Amino acid sequence: MRIVNLIEEIGLSEADLLLAGMNEKKLEKHITKNGGGKKMVEERGVVKGDFQKWDREVDICIKAGNDTMLKLAEALYQIQQGKLYEPHYESFTAYIETKKELSKGYASKLVAIWQLGLTKAIEKKEIGWSKAYKILPVMKYLPKEKREEVIELAQDTPLNKINDELIIQGYKKGADKPEEVSIIITGIRKDEKAVIMEILQEISKATGKTQGEILVEWALEHQPTGKEAEKNHKKAQETNKKAIAFRDLFCGTYKEQRGKKYLWRGAKDMKLAKAIVGVYEQKELVEMLEKFFATTGKEKWWKGYGLNIFYTALDDFIRPRGKYADVKMELVE
Repeated sequence: MRIVNLIEEIGLSEADLLLAGMNEKKLEKHITKNGGGKKMVEERGVVKGDFQKWDREVDICIKAGNDTMLKLAEALYQIQQGKLYEPHYESFTAYIETKKELSKGYASKLVAIWQLGLTKAIEKKEIGWSKAYKILPVMKYLPKEKREEVIELAQDTPLNKINDELIIQGYKKGADKPEEVSIIITGIRKDEKAVIMEILQEISKATGKTQGEILVEWALEHQPTGKEAEKNHKKAQETNKKAIAFRDLFCGTYKEQRGKKYLWRGAKDMKLAKAIVGVYEQKELVEMLEKFFATTGKEKWWKGYGLNIFYTALDDFIRPRGKYADVKMELVE
């Protein structure tokens, strides 16, 4: 078999093969060994097309701006993975340096986004470019099935919370130092708050302890004891049982309605579940979930179907019946 026959068989141009470093001698040497041209070309990772075609596409996309970012990602991917730049430039970086509007980092991100299949999620409007950039560092090291889970997580999570969720779900390692949080004290006047802060500062200065450590010690000293503690413990256990039952209900309904598994967001979703079961009964929640997943058109103002979305949409489901007209749960952060 000659090179002409191989070209006809696999549908590439002679330039494509030469760009991939396979001259006629190399081709003939491996044809028999590799069981035909198609298999060998697939193993070598040849990308169909030529440099001029994809280079023109890059220039067109750069001029067009953000509306053509998907096409730009594909064009850069083809040039890099197929090494189509080689006859003209020493490296992909050298090629990018000729495009003043592109930086090496930006081009590399676009290539990775295309390579990892994130462009499909963007095209379907499951996530935007900002979320794609956010999860990209994690996606590089995950198997395909885990990547789909991360995309789903990003879809249902606000942009500024994605890093936290990636750490909670174990996709990303967090910092070793403990997380610092703010405590909001409700039911006091501004002047009372000022007095409390002043006392905390004085105790902190005198003892060398942080304000957080002082508050924890105070809480431990004043925690309920005896029958009161037992009562609170039983109440907490009951709430946990209800929350777990609701978790199973929500995840089961989600899978039934959406055709895929819901990615439970650990402690955050459990906190929401506890707040929900503290107000509504399981039977009521079954009805609410059915309406939540069935709502369409103008009535459906929300995007996504995560538990946090269901939580914020609860008032829309309960007010028409009047039973909970005066109930308004505070949004759990």
